[in-house]
Amino acid sequence: MKYLVCPGIVISKSDGDKHYISASDLIRLYKVNPLECKIVNSRESSAGLDWSKYIILRPRTDGNYDLIN
Repeated sequence: MKYLVCPGIVISKSDGDKHYISASDLIRLYKVNPLECKIVNSRESSAGLDWSKYIILRPRTDGNYDLIN
């Protein structure tokens, strides 16, 4: 696994509304291979993970989902 995908709520800069961004949405927005992803939905699913070994994919308020390596 290369990416940790952390779905969640983001507040839009354009309209101030809250939007839930799912794991599948994040994978699509970041344009990464789903087979390289581990989805983290809760503390339980992240227990024991060394987060420093992964690229973290989260919802972004600015809408920029370009990966910078």
